[in-house]
Amino acid sequence: MFSVLADLRVVGMTVPSQCKADVARYFETENRPFSLSDVTNALKNYGKTVVSKAIDELAESGILREKLYGKQKVYVYDQSRLPVFDENELRLLEEEITSLSTLLAEEQHRLKSLSNGNDVP
Repeated sequence: MFSVLADLRVVGMTVPSQCKADVARYFETENRPFSLSDVTNALKNYGKTVVSKAIDELAESGILREKLYGKQKVYVYDQSRLPVFDENELRLLEEEITSLSTLLAEEQHRLKSLSNGNDVP
């Protein structure tokens, strides 16, 4: 942990701001709900207090959304910040998946026939 602190001082970032950036990046890349303990376990370089403070600041700024379930708080990355996909692009990707799935099935059938000793062109 000492080397992490030293590295942050060199680049001029404080630990809380670096933690805040790491927490935001973690939520964005994973894109699923987390509790404070989930994030603390995932980001082992930071203590629970610093992670909690970072999450609170990110929730206040609108980067994260907070939902209360009983006494448990759950946080999720604000979905409006994620890129919006074009419907045409999604349709093209689905067509490509269908085409590749068909090709895979044909190749698997060919492989099975060859492994059974059948001569398939």
